[in-house]
Amino acid sequence: MNTHPTTAPNPYAPRTDRRTTPGPVVAAVVVGTVALLTSPVVVGGALGVIGLVVGLFALRAARRSGAGRGMARTGSALSALAVVVAVVMAVFAVWFADRTRDCYQYREPGQWVQCVQQQYDRG
Repeated sequence: MNTHPTTAPNPYAPRTDRRTTPGPVVAAVVVGTVALLTSPVVVGGALGVIGLVVGLFALRAARRSGAGRGMARTGSALSALAVVVAVVMAVFAVWFADRTRDCYQYREPGQWVQCVQQQYDRG
């Protein structure tokens, strides 16, 4: 028979079995998120490339520590998506500029809008 009273674990004591997430993993998610949010203005493309590099380091750190592998993959995926969105936006901007190049002579917004509409009505 056990003569020592059993005590319940203290719910307010810090947990010692929790693994900490490596810094590069958190950085990959943050950079990937910022890159995706700024990718419509093409700046996110450069941030996305940086995020991909940080994501590779994050995957290595996650593999070594055993924590944060999903977050590292998420950061890398967000960065890759940001690069794709930035490239699509850049291609669209070049296409739009080429399509409306005859309208750049107008200084008034109303004239410019009318010219752009005529360019698209032409085909």
